[in-house]
Amino acid sequence: MIKELIKDISYDKITLNQALTRAKLVAYKIDNNEFIIWINKELNGYDDLDIVPEYREFYCEMFAKVHSSYYGSKDVPIDLTEINERIDGNLYTYVHRAGISNIEQNVIDAKDANEQYGYIDFPIEIVRDVVRMFQRDDIIAVRRRIVFGRLHNLLNMTKQTLLDTLLELNKAFPNLEDEYMNI
Repeated sequence: MIKELIKDISYDKITLNQALTRAKLVAYKIDNNEFIIWINKELNGYDDLDIVPEYREFYCEMFAKVHSSYYGSKDVPIDLTEINERIDGNLYTYVHRAGISNIEQNVIDAKDANEQYGYIDFPIEIVRDVVRMFQRDDIIAVRRRIVFGRLHNLLNMTKQTLLDTLLELNKAFPNLEDEYMNI
């Protein structure tokens, strides 16, 4: 059961979402609650109050979307260090809380669209603060720019964490039988 899953993951025969789903069977069979919780969070996404693994946090750049009747809208880099310090937050860090299937689909969509970046807009309250701070009425959005390559890293780190756990479990349960095999 575990050996076949390790092989399928290692040779990219299944998606990470499929691997986590199959690993869930292992976790329940051996009654490993910590592993079950981690798998469920990776599959279904992390809630706002959950502690999120470091590999799901990454640096992002800040941009303001400015609009002009002459050239339309464009994104320009913006320094929000002052606001970041004032709110004692971390605007420059994005925590990806979505489930793995969503992230895998994001990577596919980005590849299909030949995109390198994605943008996540901040709420209007932050936009208003930025407009006041910079005294620029042409700012219509404030956004984080995320490099899609970071999503590949997130998927790879999740895969490696899963593999490490399964390899340890294989040592502990070398003869675990699979009751769920397709016949």
